[in-house]
Amino acid sequence: MTLRFFAAAGFAAISLMAAPVFAQESRFYISGMIGQGDYKLTGEDLGLSASIDKRDTAFGFAFGYQVSNQLAVEIGYADFGKAKFTEQRRVNSLPGCTISNPCPPLITGDGSAKAAHLSALLSAPLGDAISIYGRLGVADTDRSVSASAGNVSLRDGDKKTELLYGIGAAYQFNRNIAATLEWRKLNDTEASAALIGVRLNF
Repeated sequence: MTLRFFAAAGFAAISLMAAPVFAQESRFYISGMIGQGDYKLTGEDLGLSASIDKRDTAFGFAFGYQVSNQLAVEIGYADFGKAKFTEQRRVNSLPGCTISNPCPPLITGDGSAKAAHLSALLSAPLGDAISIYGRLGVADTDRSVSASAGNVSLRDGDKKTELLYGIGAAYQFNRNIAATLEWRKLNDTEASAALIGVRLNF
């Protein structure tokens, strides 16, 4: 699956649901979020005794349609940041590293996950302005990892179609502006993010 596929599917679904009520009221919105990404990763996962910085800045944005007071659909993009790792011991098993020409004792690298997603949001009010919601969707995730030791560098990556889910809360300042707080997770990549954001209806 590609971002183009998600865009086409998302806009088609939104257009079909919007048609009966578009003349009455526009329920479209855009949202932007920023926060902290977190990777569930250990040195053993990398085959190294590495120290890992699992947290980095995460962000995302989305275009959505409010089907009803309880249900919305979104197509969006999420960047979960990078997990950075450092290997402190000498490793001679990498390409170009030999006993006579060893690599430096320091190996550094990072891994990242970026995803296009199509999600459904189901919400419930807690008062006049506050609501909570759950997110469930499918994500097309672009995963990459890179490592370097001296003049030797390696890079790899793959794509994964997986579930995206999360929980959140929203505070509606007025009819058109809301603040959001959300935790979301990629099911197979083991990357999550805690995000604050703004949603604008138009």
